[in-house]
Amino acid sequence: MANALTQQPLFLDTDQTVAYKSEPTVLAVNPNPLGFFVENIIVNVPGGGSATPGTLVITDGDPSGAINLLKLDITSNTVFPVQITFTSPLQWRNFKIIGLTATGTSIQIWTR
Repeated sequence: MANALTQQPLFLDTDQTVAYKSEPTVLAVNPNPLGFFVENIIVNVPGGGSATPGTLVITDGDPSGAINLLKLDITSNTVFPVQITFTSPLQWRNFKIIGLTATGTSIQIWTR
């Protein structure tokens, strides 16, 4: 499956080459995307495969000096699915994810 950024939850299984607000599929639906609140994140291994150790890094997507929003180390001992629930939703203005392709993982992000 390819990245799906115009549905709920957002789904990604490959690294982003551009940040969310610059993705052509996002701009086709909403030419002026705003930020959003992140409530829940699930990292999994598609199709019951196995993950490769590595790190997922989510940055704010600002090309002038990205700020890390979330960093998750994937090890040989990681138990999937990994669920992260925020009791107070996090506000993200933009994001870019790397490490999905290298680790063989996917991520679902629930927003409001």
